[in-house]
Amino acid sequence: MTDQFNFRIQEFTSNGTFVTAWGTKGEGDGQFLHPHVPAVDSEGNVYVSDRDLANIQKFTSESKFLMKWSKEGSSDGQLSKPESVVIDSKDNVYLVDFGNHRIHKFTKDGNFILKWGSKGTGDGEFNGPAGLSIDRNDNIYVTDKNNNRIQVFETNGTFLTKFGSQGNGASQFILSEGIGVDLKTGHVYVADTGNYGIQVFKPIDSAMDTA
Repeated sequence: MTDQFNFRIQEFTSNGTFVTAWGTKGEGDGQFLHPHVPAVDSEGNVYVSDRDLANIQKFTSESKFLMKWSKEGSSDGQLSKPESVVIDSKDNVYLVDFGNHRIHKFTKDGNFILKWGSKGTGDGEFNGPAGLSIDRNDNIYVTDKNNNRIQVFETNGTFLTKFGSQGNGASQFILSEGIGVDLKTGHVYVADTGNYGIQVFKPIDSAMDTA
């Protein structure tokens, strides 16, 4: 888990027992200024994006620094205020590029594959994407924060569906950020930040009704 204001990552067992922690404040290898929620690949490697450093760092499961990539900018593979990161079944890395209103896809070694999205309100467009999650079919879920909706894509960036609107009722959001998908049931959990609550949705192949 990210211990953001202590500029570190902490690791626990599934029952909450502390395992280890790493990271300090700074701009060097293994240091952070604004780390976000980490993601783990099939080999146990840990990926952490840093909003202020505009990069992503990769560590072994034992917290050894392996590499980092990207920098501030708007070209392919460059980032502006990166946030959430997820890993698909082939260990490709997906990263929210909040400031550029898009999603980036990289190999596990940091090689740029593709990007999608631009600022707007249409399908596949974003206004401040924030949260990111992935389901058992490798569909990518994005909280489109300032558009108050969730968008879902294939791994090649193809738009699949969307749900949500601004408000405080069922299937409505105010500045939603965090999102998670239960890999067993497919249920989608959305942190409805501005309404101070969590909303739960059925899998995307079940008409997107609230559970």
